[in-house]
Amino acid sequence: MKLNRLLMPFAGLALISLANPSHAVDYKIYPGAACQPLFGSQAALFRSDVNQIVNVGASNAFVTCPLERDRIEGGALDPGARVRSSGGALLTCTFFSMDQNGVVVSVVNRSTRASSATPLIFSGGVINTAPAGSYAIRCQLPPGGMVINYSNGEDGNTDSDDGLNH
Repeated sequence: MKLNRLLMPFAGLALISLANPSHAVDYKIYPGAACQPLFGSQAALFRSDVNQIVNVGASNAFVTCPLERDRIEGGALDPGARVRSSGGALLTCTFFSMDQNGVVVSVVNRSTRASSATPLIFSGGVINTAPAGSYAIRCQLPPGGMVINYSNGEDGNTDSDDGLNH
């Protein structure tokens, strides 16, 4: 009986903490294979498997990588991409934030010449967002360049089922 009296308050606290939604940063990581050629005419320049997309052509080519966002209102975004260049060529990726009409509200560029897996983090600058906006990362891949994966983190409760944040 005494043990039950001691355990009841702890069990109540545990249930309360499980019922509260999480307000940590929620990260979604996508494989590079989710990126698509920006231009249909360049589709033959790319090879993808379940993980990454690689430029197998002889010239630079573009891919676009869509980002999903759970919250329609503003909040911090932490987008990034893990890429690999080839032969010291410049690989450039650009993060775009657009409003519901497709008007660009924020653009952040990052680049690398590294031939090993390198993270490009876009959140170092100011990222403006708009309600009901869309987000994407566009990369110019040199021959042999690849997008290994890409991600987006957003703050706040993104796991709510109230229908307002989706």
